[in-house]
Amino acid sequence: MNTIRYTLALALTLTACFAHAQAPTMNFEVVAAKEAFASGDAAQLAMRFSLPESWHVQANNPNDPYLIPTTIQFNELPEGITLTRVAYPEAKEYSLQFSADKLLAYPHEFTIGAELSIDDGVAPDNYPLSATLRYQACDDTQCLAPVNLDVPVELVVADAAGSDQHQEVFAAINWPETEAIEWLDFTSDQGPSFKMAVVTDHTAIRPGGVVHGIIRVQLDKPWHMNAHKPLDPYLIPTVVELSALPEGAGVPAFAYPEPHMITFDFQPDPMAVYEEEFDIAFRLPIGEDTTPGDFTIEGKLNYQACDDKACYRPSSAPFTFGLSIAGSGEPPVKSDAVLLADVDVSKFDFGEAVAIEPTEDPTPKVTEVEDDNWESLIDEFTVAGQASGYMGSDEFISFIDETEAGRGNEVQSLDSYSFAGVMVLAIVAGLLLNLTPCVLPLIPINLAIIGAGAKAESRTRGIVLGGAYGVGIAAVFGLLGLLFVLGIASFGGSLNENPWFNLGITVLFVMLALAMFDVFMIDFSKLQSKINTQGKGGHVGFAAFMGAVSALLAGACVAPALVAVLLYSQAQYVAGNTVALILPLLVGVGMAIPWPVVGGGISMLPKPGAWMDKVKYGFGVVILIIGAYYGYQTYKMFDSKMVDESAVIASADESGWHKHLGPALAEAKAEGKPVLIDFWATWCKNCLVMNETTFKDEAVLTKLDGYVKVKYQAENPGESPHAELLDRFDQYVSFPFYAVIQPK
Repeated sequence: MNTIRYTLALALTLTACFAHAQAPTMNFEVVAAKEAFASGDAAQLAMRFSLPESWHVQANNPNDPYLIPTTIQFNELPEGITLTRVAYPEAKEYSLQFSADKLLAYPHEFTIGAELSIDDGVAPDNYPLSATLRYQACDDTQCLAPVNLDVPVELVVADAAGSDQHQEVFAAINWPETEAIEWLDFTSDQGPSFKMAVVTDHTAIRPGGVVHGIIRVQLDKPWHMNAHKPLDPYLIPTVVELSALPEGAGVPAFAYPEPHMITFDFQPDPMAVYEEEFDIAFRLPIGEDTTPGDFTIEGKLNYQACDDKACYRPSSAPFTFGLSIAGSGEPPVKSDAVLLADVDVSKFDFGEAVAIEPTEDPTPKVTEVEDDNWESLIDEFTVAGQASGYMGSDEFISFIDETEAGRGNEVQSLDSYSFAGVMVLAIVAGLLLNLTPCVLPLIPINLAIIGAGAKAESRTRGIVLGGAYGVGIAAVFGLLGLLFVLGIASFGGSLNENPWFNLGITVLFVMLALAMFDVFMIDFSKLQSKINTQGKGGHVGFAAFMGAVSALLAGACVAPALVAVLLYSQAQYVAGNTVALILPLLVGVGMAIPWPVVGGGISMLPKPGAWMDKVKYGFGVVILIIGAYYGYQTYKMFDSKMVDESAVIASADESGWHKHLGPALAEAKAEGKPVLIDFWATWCKNCLVMNETTFKDEAVLTKLDGYVKVKYQAENPGESPHAELLDRFDQYVSFPFYAVIQPK
């Protein structure tokens, strides 16, 4: 649904941008609080911006995630000059015609304050600085494309500070409190992006003292992290480690916050979690014999993130902080971090906190021992076969048969159809969309708008304009395909393996099919009438633009079919079929095929009639069949979760399977046998189901009699040494993943 919302937002942005090509001029003036600043000063600057009175710009914290926040950024400041804080004005609420919600924005005249710290060693001079204002201008009918405005700033540094000036301007700026902390941003391929700050109550401490610190984590909804003591023993707890401690320092102790007890759709039992913003406190005792000096303490936050649908693989977020051990006669130095002002360290019960020594991997469910020699042996093997995902017994035996026949590395074609067949089907589908009742009757109207068909100056000119219109259609379909398929695929296989995601897709397909059967309408084509096209017909660029807009706003018949193709392409791409990326483009090509012909005035269009509804209903049947397929997949995924996890984990220790790759490779090389590597992890549900079902099937075990079998546990696939091993397999998408290798 987010993709549909994004598509609609994109369409509204396109129409707004082209309806008013002339953007308003942003004027600005930069003034300084003093005529000149001395080294060691905090230089305050005021950047005053103005637009025509009917315009405003989005606030620094807009309340709509699709709007662009106003920001100011200084580019490559001279050595010794740093930006310490920025003061944005107070935002106001505005009512706009194209939005039911009020938007937070700055009026047509606004001031942004910036404070620069000038080090003591900065020489007197005039320093030309460069800043960039990024903003999105709106009036009460539209929002324009975001703009980057270069703002030159001159900073005058003299031997002595000059007189105050523009006092009324700076008195009106609401400067934020200085916060002597650094927020760390963390992103993950699977899981949330979040912020973390680490501060201590002392930056310098005497031997024999105790340093207290706070680790603050900020998560966006609906994300959360498992508590330090999760209720489910198979969930990964949140654990903090500290390492690289000064020699003589004691063992650090940690105090974790009280968790929230929440029930989610995918987990009927309550879960203990941390949400939104939470603090973890630590206490680090410094021994009496600790050597004075400056130290960089290393730390790591180990966590497993979940949303309201599923839990994702464990990950870790590294951090560092500085600490000085004061020498004899040197006083301790307290921290001035604002973050500590609203935290009372004494509220944390360190008596119940567990003091732990840093470990290499504190949270695995099955003890992992690193193989010490697989790297030296793996190059003596070749990859014979690869596959991902849950497989039933027959499917897995078929995979082994294909591998033994030398076809184990071939990517399976889309649903057993040939590549050429899939291309033809996609193009034919696009061509048929032109025959639906929301497209065919509008073709003559659109021809007239772009100046083609009967209005063309010549047949050649009409063909060119019609072709440009078709290119716009195909380009938008292709771009939407790339944005959607690659965007969803960035989650890896986690979404496609999530039964709740598949259930949502099933419901969506059913709704789209009902739209094709006229139960309700999905129609954006009325928005097209709002685009000012007067006097623009006959231009190739305008024809291509209109084709692009019409593709976005095509109507009740095209929207469900396009969404169906996007979702189908995404599923196939994640399954390893890269060709699925071009399916939306080919549908657009099919829709574009008639336009050069009809643009040249060549009569080939059938007359509209009741038969068009039958074409549309045919698409509805196809979409309903696809929805039934997703419904069946959803049923299988829910059914696969009915398994005893503890028994499946224990199955990893069953006889006949190696736990470590190195000994398995040595055995296979000595005996000339192929090796089956089953990559798995405790967070991978389908891996567990495979152990309980397919790998217990007698037919499968018989088929694998001549193989050296390895269950390779990779709790963190992105970390060494697992990442280096998985990089050797070009078809690795997600777990479970199977690889067959054989001696050279």
